[in-house]
Amino acid sequence: MQKLIVIFVLVATCLNLSAQNVGIGTNTPDPSAILDISSTSKGFLPPRMSSTERNGIANKVAGLMIYNTTTGCVEMYNGSSWINLCSSLPSSVLAKSLLGGNQNDLGNFIQQTADGGYIVGGSTESSLSGDVGLGKGEKDCWVIKLTATGAITWNKVLGGSAFDDLRQIQQTADGGYIFCASSTSSNSGDVTGTSNGNMDCWVVKLNAAGDTLWTKLLGGAEADLATSIQQTADGGYILGAYSFSSESADVSIPSNGLSDFWVVKLSSTGAIQWNRLLGGLFEEELNAIRQTADGGYIATGYTTSSATGNVTGTLHGVRDVWV
Repeated sequence: MQKLIVIFVLVATCLNLSAQNVGIGTNTPDPSAILDISSTSKGFLPPRMSSTERNGIANKVAGLMIYNTTTGCVEMYNGSSWINLCSSLPSSVLAKSLLGGNQNDLGNFIQQTADGGYIVGGSTESSLSGDVGLGKGEKDCWVIKLTATGAITWNKVLGGSAFDDLRQIQQTADGGYIFCASSTSSNSGDVTGTSNGNMDCWVVKLNAAGDTLWTKLLGGAEADLATSIQQTADGGYILGAYSFSSESADVSIPSNGLSDFWVVKLSSTGAIQWNRLLGGLFEEELNAIRQTADGGYIATGYTTSSATGNVTGTLHGVRDVWV
């Protein structure tokens, strides 16, 4: 008899709840909501799962919501795809991070990674302070892996005993990273090659965890400064730099003027396949290079030359954009 009474009460309660809105933590739920949760000390937890687990959900309906542990954000299914609510917010700033140590720390490049986070490349003069690990020289390359919300996953300080300045970093097809830097170091710290001149280009390949797989130091007898790098369709790399060298060490061709665009094609392991010096009688500085759809390359920077060498146009002012 008591069991029947309990069942009757439960059924009556359910029928009553189905006819009105429900409040948790409040006796006066809002009439516009079927469920009104009120709390000043606890939050609401949706189901938490990775992107892989989320993709395994069957028979999804629009409005389904989860917390994605891979991207670190709440996501909602809109009937055809999952929407990341962090990137959909109409806020001018979704996340921000202040990173560094007790000296000068500079961010030079950033790219979103395949996992929804970010890879930051820059330089640091700090050592064993704040977010920065052990320094190697007067300035080091600093690589920082961030989550989608800006939390540090890992960071690496890389360099030799002198000056190493990271200019660009890119995630590679294997989930690792490639970066280029300008370096005055030689056979010290992480720099395993011998310096060719006043300053060299330094190319470093990292795995997905930020561990070094290989490095390449390249340049001529004078200063050679790396500015841009990209993985190419054949699995190798195209390096963009500007060079004051001429027919020395890795610079195999004569210079055109004071400084030239220096374009270097590298294999997947960093071996030089070919290199080109491009410029006019005076000064050229390459700032970016990218592979094009036809398998060639497009580079841009500035020139102070006019109708000399590879520069065919007439200079408009003190410096012109050169493509």
